[in-house]
Amino acid sequence: MKKTIFLFIALIITSNVLSQNHYKGTWSGIIYKKNINKGEPIHLSFFIIDDIVNGYCKKEKYKKNDFIINKTVGKYKNDSLFIEEHAIVNHNKSSRVKKKYRTFELIYNDTTGYINGKCHALKNKNEIEYLTLYKVDNSYRKLTTTPLSHSWFGRLKEDLKNGYYSPIKREIERNKFKFVPIYFDYDKAEVKKEYDAFLKKMIRVVNGHTDLRIKVIGHTDSDGSDSYNVNLSERRAKSIIKYFTKNGISADKIEIDFKGESEPVDTNNTPEGKQRNRRVDFSFI
Repeated sequence: MKKTIFLFIALIITSNVLSQNHYKGTWSGIIYKKNINKGEPIHLSFFIIDDIVNGYCKKEKYKKNDFIINKTVGKYKNDSLFIEEHAIVNHNKSSRVKKKYRTFELIYNDTTGYINGKCHALKNKNEIEYLTLYKVDNSYRKLTTTPLSHSWFGRLKEDLKNGYYSPIKREIERNKFKFVPIYFDYDKAEVKKEYDAFLKKMIRVVNGHTDLRIKVIGHTDSDGSDSYNVNLSERRAKSIIKYFTKNGISADKIEIDFKGESEPVDTNNTPEGKQRNRRVDFSFI
């Protein structure tokens, strides 16, 4: 009985530490009142020991070198952070960022990888703002006063508009993505409806990375002449490309190749083997 209780307590402690680790580090994001398109950049950095949260908050003006950095303190409770700004650390003298302290209530979404939450001014609890943040790195640090590029800010708004997960979650999704061939009927190049879910998942992964492209390779079985099969494999690859561009992938993110019957994955001596050879393969590049 004592051993069971000990293991239960250990599991609770381990779970609590893992949950806290989601927050530790430096985050960038957007803070807004009603319209996310009118939001401004914000950065938060957290360090948690024994459920006590220490950190910094840097509020900026978009595309301007206006900023204010405040010290924050708070607590970790029920998988959420409750923190307050309590001291100005630095700001530029001409800054148009209001010098005010806020109280934040933040929660990490394990599915999307974002921190979401809301805050209000300490002197006006009716002044509510909302936040969405993504992790920049795992290190806790005093936020820099050096002017930073805001190129990430437009991408974040576009990612949120498209329903994309955070960059870290998208990288995990990319690394875990499993390619499967798309098979075709005999002498056909039409994409079957049964592959919609898989292809749209691939589209989501590709569009979630600005530096990622997809290679599409068409194949056939051995029936017909070499020249006919090269043409058929090209038509199959192009039907996939047409599907991709129709569903949101830019043409410059796609590379095509077609092999005819030259690279079978199975025997061409059985109907089942031929079916496996009538395919399109994929790879990330």
